[in-house]
Amino acid sequence: MARGTDPSLTKDSEWEQRLRRYQTVAGRQSIATFCEAEDCSEAMFYYWRKKLGHGKRRKVSMARRKTPKKTSVFRPVTLASSGSVSVELPNGLRLSIPADKDGLVCDVVERLAGVQFVSGE
Repeated sequence: MARGTDPSLTKDSEWEQRLRRYQTVAGRQSIATFCEAEDCSEAMFYYWRKKLGHGKRRKVSMARRKTPKKTSVFRPVTLASSGSVSVELPNGLRLSIPADKDGLVCDVVERLAGVQFVSGE
């Protein structure tokens, strides 16, 4: 059994304690040396550190995370007034929109791609 572990602890709480012990020696001891002293593998150390959120990155609440504004990767296009624009979706559905309805074409593409068109006018 690894040093400092209690058989009544769950794996989660056992690793919580182990990761807290590592935090006290992190600047002075390598993970390899720590794992050897704890009688655990480095792979398990990294697995549990990631699983329990003890990594170098702090987790940010989704409520506080600011989503970066998507920018268009499309170039301005001028549609001919005759004909239509066809969009085929991955599920096989095909949309055909009259080309003179350029506002509708932009709305459809914006919603499908999740981007906003910036008018070049």
